[in-house]
This record gives sequence, C-alpha cells and structure tokens, in this order.
Amino acid sequence: MHQPADSSAPELTPLSQLWQEISGKSTEYKLKTNVVDYYQDILDYLESGQTLCAARAPLQDAEEDLDPFVSFNLGIDIDALKDINSDSPALTGARIPDVKHNSPTYPWPSMAMFLTDALFSSSRLHFSEVQKTAVLDWAKHMGARGVPSLYSIKKCQEKIRNIVGDPTEKVVSKSGTIFYLNDIASAISKDYANPITRSCMQDFPIDCNGSMSQVHHASKMLLDLPAEYGPPSVRVNNELYFVNELVQLECGQYFIPQRYFRTPGDSATSKSGAQCDSNVKLGELRALGWPVSQSMGSFIVQEERQIVQTARFYRSFPEIQANVKEFGLGFAACSSTWNEKMPHPFRSKANGRMVYAVPIMIFMDDVSGNISKQWNKHHVVYMSNANMPREMLEKEFCVRFVSSSPNATPMELMEAMRESIRTCKVGGTRESKMTDMGFESLFHCGELRKPEDTCAEVVSQLELGVLPGAQSKVKKRVEATGVSDSTTKEILKFLVTSGQKLRELDGDKRRNMSEDEVALRLEKELQDWLGGEAKENCINPLLGMPGVDIHLDTPTEILHTVLLGVVKYFWAQTMVLIEKDKHIPLFQARLASLNTDGLKDPDLRAEYLVQYKGSLIGKHFKSLAQVMPFLISDLVPKLVLDAWTIIGRLVVLLWHTRIEEIEVYLADLSRTIEDFLNITAQCSPSILILKPKFHFLVHLPLYIRRFGPALLYSTERYESFNHVFRLTNIYSNRQAPSRDTCNIFATQDRIKHVVTGGFWLDKDLKKWVCAGPAVVEFFKENPIQAALMGLKLTLTKETGNFEL
Repeated sequence: MHQPADSSAPELTPLSQLWQEISGKSTEYKLKTNVVDYYQDILDYLESGQTLCAARAPLQDAEEDLDPFVSFNLGIDIDALKDINSDSPALTGARIPDVKHNSPTYPWPSMAMFLTDALFSSSRLHFSEVQKTAVLDWAKHMGARGVPSLYSIKKCQEKIRNIVGDPTEKVVSKSGTIFYLNDIASAISKDYANPITRSCMQDFPIDCNGSMSQVHHASKMLLDLPAEYGPPSVRVNNELYFVNELVQLECGQYFIPQRYFRTPGDSATSKSGAQCDSNVKLGELRALGWPVSQSMGSFIVQEERQIVQTARFYRSFPEIQANVKEFGLGFAACSSTWNEKMPHPFRSKANGRMVYAVPIMIFMDDVSGNISKQWNKHHVVYMSNANMPREMLEKEFCVRFVSSSPNATPMELMEAMRESIRTCKVGGTRESKMTDMGFESLFHCGELRKPEDTCAEVVSQLELGVLPGAQSKVKKRVEATGVSDSTTKEILKFLVTSGQKLRELDGDKRRNMSEDEVALRLEKELQDWLGGEAKENCINPLLGMPGVDIHLDTPTEILHTVLLGVVKYFWAQTMVLIEKDKHIPLFQARLASLNTDGLKDPDLRAEYLVQYKGSLIGKHFKSLAQVMPFLISDLVPKLVLDAWTIIGRLVVLLWHTRIEEIEVYLADLSRTIEDFLNITAQCSPSILILKPKFHFLVHLPLYIRRFGPALLYSTERYESFNHVFRLTNIYSNRQAPSRDTCNIFATQDRIKHVVTGGFWLDKDLKKWVCAGPAVVEFFKENPIQAALMGLKLTLTKETGNFEL
C-alpha cells in the first residue's frame, strides 16, 4: 500500500548537487540538513586522548577463522594492546621490522617470535588456527611478555620465506590437473648448506673390495652409472679437474679421467672432520680413465683404461689448451671425437666451483590423508639424499616431502618418476603359469628387460589402437609381453571408443566409413591428442631418461615383499592349521612364555598377536619370523616347520646392515631363496601362481649387488613419515590440499634448516649467512623441542656425588 510522503521530512538534496559540494572536501563538507560529521568527531576524540569504546576484545585477523568459543565484541582495549607491545612494539602489527644479521635471534625479531614460530612449525605437533589462537591467548594470560599475535607470526614466516627461499611450485599436467610440488634441487641445496647433513655426505663412490654397507659402495654408483652422470669434478691443489678432459700428470704423461672414486683408508675423514661412514674410513681419491700419448704433435687416446691417483694430477685442460705449441693440433684423427668433449660443459658454468652428482631415492605410494580409518586417498612422493649413510637416511629429519595430490595420477605428480615396473620377462596369464614351463620360470630370473624394448612395445600398442578389434588386440599384447604403460591407457581408451563409434552400422546395416577412412580418422585424432609430439615422447618419460634403467633401478623393497608379503601369507596359513587342530591356547601360552632377549622389538604381546592375527604390521612379522620354529615344532606338518626355519634364515640375511664378502653373501642368499621357493611349491604351489611377490625374491641378489644391503631401500622410513603427512593434511581447507601440504612442508623444512645452523644466500649482502647464536644453541640444550623438529638429541648427564 502506498504511503503518503511525510511533509515534516527534510528536503532531499539532488545527488549531482551533493557531489559538487562534497567533492575534494572530505573533512569539511556540510549537508543542508543538520547531519553530524562522524569522521571529524573521531579525529576530535583522538586529539583529546579519550577512549573510543569501553568494550574489550582483540582485533580479529582478516585471514584467520573466528574463534567459535568467544562471543563477538568489536571494542578495542588500548591499554591491553600497549601491555602486549611493551617489549617489542612491532610484533603485533602488520609490519615486521628488519632484523640485523648480528642479532642473536636472526632472522626472527625476538626470542618469543622464534620459539612460537618453531612450535607452530613442528612436524610432529600440528595446530589448527583456533588452537594457535588459544595457545597465544593462554600465554598472554599467564603473564608472558612479548607474545606475538597470530597475524604477526604469519608475516614473520612470509618474510623468512622470502629470505631463505620458497621451493613450492605450481604444476599443470597435460590433462589440465593442477598440483604443487617442492623443488628437489632446493632440498638438495639445503643438505649441502646444512652442517648436520653435509658432514656425513659422501661425494664419491667407494670401492670397498667386496664389502658394502652404503649405496655408494655398490655397483650402480661404482660401475654401472654412465660416467657423465657420476661425480664430474675433483679439486687437487686448488685446481679443478673434470672428467673427459685432458690432464697432465706429475710424471709428464697425459691422461683423461672417466670417473672418480675413493678407496678404503685408515684415517681420512670428511672436510668437516666428521666420519662420513661409520664402517668404512675414507682413503685416497682415484680416477679411472684412458692414458694419452703424443705423436707428431697430436694426442692419441689409448683403448685400455688405467687407474691413477688424483694426487698425481699436475696441469688441467685449460692450462694445456692455452699452450698453442702443446695443444695446437689437438687430437689425432683416430681420437678426433675427444675434440668435441672438451672442455667439459660444466666448466664455464662452475666458474671454479666444485660440481657434485647426487643420487636420490624416490618413494611414491597412495596413503590416506585422514587420521581416522576413513579412507581419503592421496598419492604422495617422498625423497632421500642417497649420498648420506644409512644411519642418516633412516632419520625423519632426512626424509623430504616432494608432492601429494588427491586428484593427480602418479605419472602426473612426477614426470620423472613412475609406478614400479617388473624387472624381467617372466609373467603371462594364470593359465600359462600353470604349465610346466611357466611354473618353472617363477623360480629364477628371466631375460632382463631393456628400456628401449619396453618403449618400442608401448608404441606398438598405441598403433594397435587404430585397428579394428583394438581392445582385444591390446589386451592380448599386454598378456603376451607383460608391458602396460599407465600413461597411454587413457589414449588407448579414447582410440577404442572412437573406433567403435566410427565403425557403427547405420539403419541399413552399412558402414558410413571404410576401414581405411576409419584408420586415417583415428590416426589424425591420435596426433591431435599427442599435440604434435612424437609417440615416444608421450609415453612413460623414465623409459628414455638418461642414466636410468627403469627395470633395474626400481629395487624390490623388503617391507611389502617379505614381511607383509611372503611372511604374512605363511602366517595366515599356519594360523589356519593351528586353529583347525584347536591348538591356539597352547600356541598363545608358548608365545607368552618365550624368552625374547636378543630381539630388537621384544614386546611380543601374545594375547594381542593371537586376537588380532589378521591385522598385524611389519614389526610383528619381523619378530615372529625369528621365533616361529620354536613355537610350532609339534603343532604343524614338518614341511610348514621347515618353511618357517628357512623364513627365519631369509629375514636375518635380508636385514644385514653390512656385508663383509659380497660374493659369499649373495651365494648364501640365493640358496636360501631357492630353498624357500622349493618348499613353498610343496606346501602351497598355487600361491606361487597367484602371488607375484614370491617371484620378486629371485631378483633381490641382483638389486643388492647394484644398490647395497636391502635395508638401504626399505620403505619403512617412508611409511613412518606418512603420519607426518596426515598431520599436515588434516588441517587443509580441502580447497587446494596439494598446495597446502607443500606450503606446510616447505615451512617445516625451512625452519629445520635455519635452526640447525644451515646457511642461505643473502641477496642483499651477496654472501652466505646463518641464524643467530641464540637460535642455533637453543635446540642443542632443549631435547624436547628438538624432538618436535625431528632431531634426536641426548644430553650428557652430569656425574653426581653422595656422602656415606
């Protein structure tokens, strides 16, 4: 209903006239009506020193969630703010003051800010925004002075991120999936710039004459790795010598080093004075390469290689090249290929600095992102620096997070990595494995696969996708060869679906296109899908990656293959036999009364193991494998007892931390694996056909020779690190979980690097700097806080005294 205008209402001012009157006069304009200028009133109040409001409530951070437990109150308590800021006025504001490099708490402005940031960045203790606010409020009410606000902590973290560096990068896959990863090169650079990790890294492989305990003792780093991907440089008498460059020895002879390695010694240590390897001391550095002779003013490279001590290096290639009389004719025609290899590509870029080669271990798995049992699938990628000894690799501090995503496929997460591929050509359908020849093939290594053959097979499967009946043809091809590339599955699926539509019959049961036209159409769609790239460039990138043999460089890991594989299978079958004969109470009684002295995990809780026999984990099976023969000697058939005896022997061999005589050890391991497979064939032949993990065992000797003891590439350290990932993931807002987890892990790595004395390049000073002494010394004296950072410190207890 229309209401009549109130005649007593003030006369309205036209908008155009109002704008002309107030434009440019923000504090002085007066409306025709008697309207109060509130802005001027606020200025008057502030000048008079009066309090604006009497209500008491802190300012809410625009970026943080409101505390649901506190009622809203929009007042400002000026006195309270002054009290908080009394020690460090800028800590609760938006601007964090610049911190001088000589400050004891550098790069943090105060000790309070450092301790709070370190606590909230702990890898083992995560806080939500509400919990952080509660902790800060609790500290303030307990009388702590200089307590920073959550907003100022975030600003401080942002400033430190800009100083130290941000490794998080955004990635968009070919399919359009967006995810984030933390740069691997940044993680490696932190290892080199941190005194804890750098002091234990071994830059050159070591020839231990048949013994091994580390990755750099095995054949992959010593012999199998292409020379151009090994350590490229060495420094002798302050002069840099690269591989594949001509050098002159002290005796006057010439030499071209191909690869550098160390020999075992008695007294040598690392540059920092720390022993690089707890078992093998470092000896002299040597070079394997070709002797070079001179003839008619030209250099001739000999075919037979020699080993030379690098201490005998006298002149480097730039010095030789600068002498026109000496190097004027270069290499002879028979050795002319060496002209193109010198100087080394890294020499100019290195500019006098050492160049290192760093092998890395990559672990990829699917893991739940929830703490609860509800499954929330994420693919995660972790890495380790393989230049470190095993003792360091097993520490949580040395495990690096690379990437995670609930949406991206494993191949999209890392174009440099892929899911595990089988090593040899053993395989086939279940029917073929049940034949005499197929069953026999499970007991030994078949013909080793080659990356180039696998690449050609994947390309041929792509070509089958344009033919009629492509789905069945590709399936038969996969069954025949055992090669299936996850990268090309979507392409093949697209081609099969398109081909079926193009070959459909019309109403008169006639094809609209001939087979040749269909093939041409599908070939065009395939090229459109590939985006003009060659087929070889759009399959698994690791198949053509230099220095990587994907079939030989994905070793069998013993946690899932042995403990959660063959041991778990025999445990299940054994418990069925014991339960069938009603011997469970007797078995439990024996287990409870067992002497566990000598076991690494002596807590064998008999009641728990029996009650939850179907839900045991790796540590349970590791202990059970060593004691089962003593518990079931008269409860199971002799074949089963013999199988457990061999399992115990197998587990002991595989968990060696050091191998003294590699040939003797591998012969013993191979015999044990053969005995185990033979007795398994007698106990349960079908399990060999159904479970490929039994066949994986036959490849373990090859991998141990190539990479060292199996413990080096065990995934237990990464499975344990999954808990850290879950703690990080549960506080994501789920809008961009990949970005959130990468940012949090980047913050954790940054804090760990800084507080442990790590260095970073200051862009303003153009020099390397580290944290202040108060920061570095704090964690050395506080083991509880150090443990939250993934550091395990043991304080020496002072010797006490007493009087009688």
